[in-house]
Amino acid sequence: DGAPQKKVRIVLVGDSTEAADLLSRAAMASRSGGVADARILSDLAAAYLVRASRDNRADDVPRAIEAASEALEIDPSLPEAAFNKGLALEELRLDRRAEAAWLTATVIETENGWREEARRRLDAISRLPRVDHDAAERAVAEALGSTDQRRIDEAVRSNVTLARDLFDMKLLSDPARREAAQRLASAFARATGDAYQVRALASLSGPDRFATFA
Repeated sequence: DGAPQKKVRIVLVGDSTEAADLLSRAAMASRSGGVADARILSDLAAAYLVRASRDNRADDVPRAIEAASEALEIDPSLPEAAFNKGLALEELRLDRRAEAAWLTATVIETENGWREEARRRLDAISRLPRVDHDAAERAVAEALGSTDQRRIDEAVRSNVTLARDLFDMKLLSDPARREAAQRLASAFARATGDAYQVRALASLSGPDRFATFA
């Protein structure tokens, strides 16, 4: 069947939105047999990463992580999925999780060039300073639980990277925490001048499972 290869070529040379839509539908169709196709999910993760870069769709990066993670659950030996997961986690500055993904890639990758690239990325990320993410996340979460906008702004300014991680990996995908997500998005935009979180919240209206985290 040549359909998967056709979709991969669309990812590489065609419209990024068309590629993501086609691969999302292909992933859902592959579930009709009970288990999704891991390679299609990995290609979907790549398409989300391409669209995030080309179209400034920051909300696509968590989707890439979701698709790549599912691919690895189905086929833990698929190096492309580990590579895509590592790239997406790096994009969100989730360094420790990215480190684990790159370590996996170095173990399961069979092509020398790609294995060396994974090792290079693993080495670079392992040299980054470690911070107490738990304490910082608690500080931001406690601030978000208040109605004091100045306190929220200060917590976000003091923990910009963590605030981004908290939004992308926890708040964005949880409808029950949408008010907290909106408060964080506003504070993040004021602190950094980057309104991608506000745009990401506005985009969560499509029917696609991967597009809505439903």
